[in-house]
Amino acid sequence: MTGNTDSLSATPSQWPNNPNRPVEKVSWADAQIFLTRLNAQQSANIPAGWAYVLPTESQWEYACRAGTTTMYSWGNDINATRANYSDQWSEPDP
Repeated sequence: MTGNTDSLSATPSQWPNNPNRPVEKVSWADAQIFLTRLNAQQSANIPAGWAYVLPTESQWEYACRAGTTTMYSWGNDINATRANYSDQWSEPDP
């Protein structure tokens, strides 16, 4: 994103030289600007009526599950080693 006038960072990652690390410094608004520019740039290469977009929550969940049919993507059990989870429930302090 170098040379842009939208104030988008050319290095939106804490690990700019490692392609296996995430790009973690991008806001939703930045992503929308990027997608607008990408769609304009690629308009001749994608079918009419199509556009690059961020996935919906349902689409993201479907992709993350990778075809699994269990309750959770890793199986049917849940515990603190598999998720940010606690089986202890307590009422909030008044």
